[in-house]
Amino acid sequence: MTCPACAGALETSPNGSYARCKACKALYMTYGGNLTPVQIPAGTDPELFAAGVGFAGAAGGPVLPPDPMTATRNALAARAANMGVRAKVGGVQIDMSRGGIDVDTSRLQKNIERKIDQKISGWIFGCIFMVFFFGLVTLIIVSLGGYIFYEATSGGSAGSAAVAKAAAWDGSSTFVCPANGAVTIEDVTANVTGTAIKAGGNCDLTLDGVNITADIGIDAGGNATVTIKGGSITGGTNSIKVGANATVVVNGATITGPTAKAANGSIEGM
Repeated sequence: MTCPACAGALETSPNGSYARCKACKALYMTYGGNLTPVQIPAGTDPELFAAGVGFAGAAGGPVLPPDPMTATRNALAARAANMGVRAKVGGVQIDMSRGGIDVDTSRLQKNIERKIDQKISGWIFGCIFMVFFFGLVTLIIVSLGGYIFYEATSGGSAGSAAVAKAAAWDGSSTFVCPANGAVTIEDVTANVTGTAIKAGGNCDLTLDGVNITADIGIDAGGNATVTIKGGSITGGTNSIKVGANATVVVNGATITGPTAKAANGSIEGM
């Protein structure tokens, strides 16, 4: 290396921390492989200052020790010239001095990798949560649809069974309506000794095109509802007998014979 000021040859102090131009006597620090000029405090003898950091005198011979005040001043100036600052920023070690700035890149790289891992982990967790959430919603929707379909089909099956049972009635004996559920009897001609139709409980019975001849055509009680659509009811004792909270609705049917009502029973349509 040569002197940046005059391009003269440089000599190095014994400890390697300083360099001095042999021509212009400029003094430099060699921190980090770079040459940094050393500002000699005003009023300080350059030769004594150079001797204080390890250089020989101008003639190459030994240099007398400076007086105590000068030695102290030279030591403080040398210390100030070599002073640096170390700090941590975000966990990264940074060494700042007059010779430059040194950054602990390995720690910085680890911090960056940790941040990237955290971002990736958060993204993966978010994806898993979304899949789980939409899967749960889909499961609920499918289960609800299955339940609705089951209720609809099971209700239809029950109704079909009741219709099949009613259709199987041959009209030769008393038909007892189930206590619950809807039942339809279609196109049956019945001739019964005693009571032809007995409805109670929560029976919901529809007679469609049914012709009945009996001592008592319809005997309805409880909360039963009997709807007569077309056809005819002929009763020797009573064509229609209704009691409790039962209701008989006549819709276009021919009713022959006395009717009887008790309690809250009602006959509508005639």
